Amino acid sequence: MEPLHPVRKEALTPLERDLWRLGMVAQEAEILLRGLNHYKDAAASLNQDILFTITNQASIIICKFLEVWSATGRHAKTDSRVVPRRRAAQPIVDRIKVWKGLDLFRNSTLAHPYLTSDGKLIEPRVIIGEYGVPAFSAEVLLLLHLTRGAVLILLDGFQTEFLALWPLSNEKKLVVDPSPGIKLRTEIHPELRRVLGQADEILRREGLTIDPAFGREFERRVRPPVDPV
Repeated sequence: MEPLHPVRKEALTPLERDLWRLGMVAQEAEILLRGLNHYKDAAASLNQDILFTITNQASIIICKFLEVWSATGRHAKTDSRVVPRRRAAQPIVDRIKVWKGLDLFRNSTLAHPYLTSDGKLIEPRVIIGEYGVPAFSAEVLLLLHLTRGAVLILLDGFQTEFLALWPLSNEKKLVVDPSPGIKLRTEIHPELRRVLGQADEILRREGLTIDPAFGREFERRVRPPVDPV
């Protein structure tokens, strides 16, 4: 069920929906950047595998921004504040859009399992090399900063509307219940052993085993080389 306006208790207008979505994008960007700001040089301080994951998530946030930003253009005919704000942010959007393969990378690799829209397999490195996707973490994080800046430019023109909506994002209202999951890191290994033990029991009943040599080869194969960051 969609949330109601915190004040009016009515459905959000199309413009309000997009303002709220932009705010959520900015919040996601801020959380990620805030975490990285604990490090003077994230690329030097963080494990490269962790940085790889972080920049992939940053790319998803950037693509979310581009999608919602595109949607804000539909309000130009009904609200005179939209066009000048979007015009002011255009250099930012243009800089982000130099990477023509971002949407394809998100749709085929980051959010879906390596298929194009017509069902063909596509290798991530092909997208990066041939379609245009950032290969360095510094570039991705720059785009994330730019995303937050563009959101600020537009939302500043709709301060009253946005601030009235933001209580919808109050995380204190979230009821946290880990069931059927776990809550503590100390529970990870016991639960992992329990579930994998069940799988092992089924393997034994079916007369199957995991070849140790293949297990080692599998680990080697799925461990990608460290790319430049």
